[in-house]
Amino acid sequence: MKRTNIVLAESTAPGRHGTAEEVLLALRTRWPVIVLATILTALAAWLIGAMQPKRYRASTFAAIVPLAEKLGTEEQIRATQALDQRTIVATVASLVSMPVITGAAIPPAEKDYDLRAVVLPNTNVLRIEVDGANPARAAAIANTIPALLSARTGTLFGLYGVKLVSPASDADLIFPRMERILAAGLVIGAIIGLTLAWVLTAMRRPPAP
Repeated sequence: MKRTNIVLAESTAPGRHGTAEEVLLALRTRWPVIVLATILTALAAWLIGAMQPKRYRASTFAAIVPLAEKLGTEEQIRATQALDQRTIVATVASLVSMPVITGAAIPPAEKDYDLRAVVLPNTNVLRIEVDGANPARAAAIANTIPALLSARTGTLFGLYGVKLVSPASDADLIFPRMERILAAGLVIGAIIGLTLAWVLTAMRRPPAP
């Protein structure tokens, strides 16, 4: 009989709330804390992003082609077939980031520009990218690369050159991306606010007997 009374007493004793219940309670009672933390964190992220130096990217497209003035019809066909081996295309693409090209395209006073070339899949076309602080200057540099690259390619291979396909007319902002920074600030702020609200709720709840 005594054993039964002990079990009944234990079963009717109040227990601690679960974590999910505490989180829901924090949402209902501490939502101003969550909102405030979210807004402040997003604002801080936006301010940090706004203070970062801007970087722009200009892209121009150029194709690696046989030099028709130096080749007959059959030689042009063979030269075009040789491009399918991809070694020549990859070599020309790698020249873009080498000092022989970057030194000619970018004056010594403008070293804050980065050059690279990406080979479009299954083509002989290069996307030449220039990153820098000035969008107009980045586009101008990008448009000078094909001619420089063509001269160097002709020196190396003799049978090939580089022809401009699509010039860069403008540059796109690549950093900072304020919409991404603001979205990250909102998410992080919401997490911080929810955590703080949950801690405050748990601290003010009386301990279970």
